[in-house]
Amino acid sequence: VGGAVDAAQWHAVLRSASAVEAYRRFYVADILVSKVIEFLLFEESFPRSLLFCLRQMEALTHLISNHGEMHGNETGLRFSAFLRRLDDMDATDVFKQGLHEFLTEAQEVIASVGGHTYTTYMYHPPVDMEAEIRFHQQQEQQQQ
Repeated sequence: VGGAVDAAQWHAVLRSASAVEAYRRFYVADILVSKVIEFLLFEESFPRSLLFCLRQMEALTHLISNHGEMHGNETGLRFSAFLRRLDDMDATDVFKQGLHEFLTEAQEVIASVGGHTYTTYMYHPPVDMEAEIRFHQQQEQQQQ
């Protein structure tokens, strides 16, 4: 930990997020684990940081959900609480919780919002064709 291999791995993480150049603008010095975490998770001006993306997600779900409907349910409350918690966190807090555990929690929160958005606004249950045919046949019989 902290050696040349570690620096190369974190450089690869930055590269995978197309963040090397942006990171170098913020932190001219070496690639440090805490700075990479800080940048990728909490940098408000970096469009691929977790915090930036979650704020965009919050604004868009607010628009989709008719200005606030999303925030009145369990999924919305969990999302809002997670976002507010991020405002008070830094890399040290992430390491205390565990990077893997933190990222897993973030993925679960994001997935729950995605699932809620899908089931609320996009999902249409399949049509029971046999029931539809019976319904139309009954209507035709009543008209005769």
